[in-house]
Amino acid sequence: MRNIFSKRQSDLEEMIETIKLTKDQKKMVLTAVEFGYAAAYCARTHDMNDNFLQAHKYETDYKQIIGKLN
Repeated sequence: MRNIFSKRQSDLEEMIETIKLTKDQKKMVLTAVEFGYAAAYCARTHDMNDNFLQAHKYETDYKQIIGKLN
């Protein structure tokens, strides 16, 4: 996961620097990044508290959003 994180971070930073984004596109990217971070944080927090069903819900919701983009 750390390798994926590092690769995606580099990809995202490169895209932000090289692609001219509109204000709405910047807002969408920011929302997506914040959503991904919040989903991962909530899933991990619930997992640490032995609330596996709730942790799985955050992962499922995240994958559902990603699926809509593919």
